[in-house]
Amino acid sequence: MNEKVLERKKEFFWLVNGTGVRSLRELADALPTLSEEEFSHHVTAEKNDFANWIRDLFDEYRLSELLRNTKTRAEFQSALYNQFAQKELLKKKEQVSENKTEEKDDSRDVEVDVINNPQDFIKYHEKEAEQNDKTADRFDAVATKFEESIHPETPQHVEKRIEDLEERYKELHSRIAEARKLGKDPLIADFTLRPVSSKLAYARVTHQETDFLIVERIFTEAEKELAEALAFEEPDAKKEVEELVQKGQRPIAIEQTANPEAGGGV
Repeated sequence: MNEKVLERKKEFFWLVNGTGVRSLRELADALPTLSEEEFSHHVTAEKNDFANWIRDLFDEYRLSELLRNTKTRAEFQSALYNQFAQKELLKKKEQVSENKTEEKDDSRDVEVDVINNPQDFIKYHEKEAEQNDKTADRFDAVATKFEESIHPETPQHVEKRIEDLEERYKELHSRIAEARKLGKDPLIADFTLRPVSSKLAYARVTHQETDFLIVERIFTEAEKELAEALAFEEPDAKKEVEELVQKGQRPIAIEQTANPEAGGGV
């Protein structure tokens, strides 16, 4: 995530209370100053001004999508700070890698002296081994924290929820296949269901309630589209003509053929 600070006022996010926000960090810090009513001015069921601003001014599409599904000020702020924490861990990991590279470069000059002074060979390698151990320990500590933040141990109740959603996914796919066998066209339902795999994988990592709600909302939309596809009946022209004949009425097409002027002309 970019640590970007906007400079032009026309790009600032202007809160309903008059505060101008220039960066994502400033936005996170400003959220506690908003009342729930003021927060709801920017975030409703129909819109999310914050998510749009983050997408358009910072090119943070994944974060924007995540925040778009938060409905309360607390959820929104928590999601932002989680992103900051993950970035800090990545930054520390990169610093450890850079330090390790610098230590290797510094050691090259020492190697020349060791070659010229064989009596220092053992001492040099003991020092080199100690430095390597310290670097490895620092790297392992940062890597462990990073892995825990990205892939934390999945709580049992979360695992159960994921299994239930996966079962629902399979069951919906089966129903769509059955609908096709019945001669129906569940194309929209099938298309609606396509993002589930990636969304469910993301929820498995984040454990965020909002990510599970996204998957459930997709299921609801897909079920609605499937129900409409099953209820739709193709017009049966032959059956309609037979029903009109039984009622003693002539089909419109036949009447127009028998009396061409019935349709009206100039």
